[in-house]
Amino acid sequence: MSVFKNDRLIRVLNYLPVDRIPVWMMRQAGRTDPEYNQLRKNDGRALEELFADPEIAIKISLLPKRLGVDAIIMFQDILTPLTPMGAGFHFAPGPILEKPVRTMAQVKALRLPDPETELRTVAQILSGLKTELAGELPVLGFAGSPMSLAFFMIAGSSPNKKINEVLAFIVEQPAITQALLELLTEMTVDYINFQ
Repeated sequence: MSVFKNDRLIRVLNYLPVDRIPVWMMRQAGRTDPEYNQLRKNDGRALEELFADPEIAIKISLLPKRLGVDAIIMFQDILTPLTPMGAGFHFAPGPILEKPVRTMAQVKALRLPDPETELRTVAQILSGLKTELAGELPVLGFAGSPMSLAFFMIAGSSPNKKINEVLAFIVEQPAITQALLELLTEMTVDYINFQ
C-alpha cells in the first residue's frame, strides 16, 4: 500500500498498472501559467531570489497542484549547486557564469559542496513541500545532468546560442572537459542522494 493518496507515479515506478500516465509540471512550464506570472509580477524579485527563498519556492512549487498533477517538483534551478562549487553566476535575465571554464586550473579550483550546509535551502524546500502535501502527492527533487552543467560552464551562459563554441572546446580540450565532467558527476550524485 502506497503512503500517497495519489500514488500514480509510484505505481508506474514499480511497474504496476495505472489508469493513466502520471504527469507533473517542470518549472519551465510555469512561464505559461497565469498564476505563476501574476505571482512573479506581484513579488517583483529576481528569479534567483525566488529560488533562495524556501517560502516562495514552496508556494511556486505547489501551483500546478490545482491542475491535477500526480507529483510536485521542487521549484529550483539546475545551476543551484554551482555557486557553492566556486562557479558563481547571476541572472541578467538568463544565467551568466562569472568565469567560463577555459583551463584545467579553473576545474581544479572547483570543489564538491557539502549539501547539508551549503544547499540547506533545497532541503528546506523539499521538507516544506512534504509537510504541505501531507502524503497527498510525491515530491520530486531534481538535478541537472553533468553534461548540461558542463555546457553551461563552458559557454558561460545558456549554451543554446554558443553550441558551436562549446563543441569546439570539447573537441580541442578533452582533458579539461573530462575533468569537469567527472567532478560534476560526483557533485550530481551527492546532490541527488542529498535530496
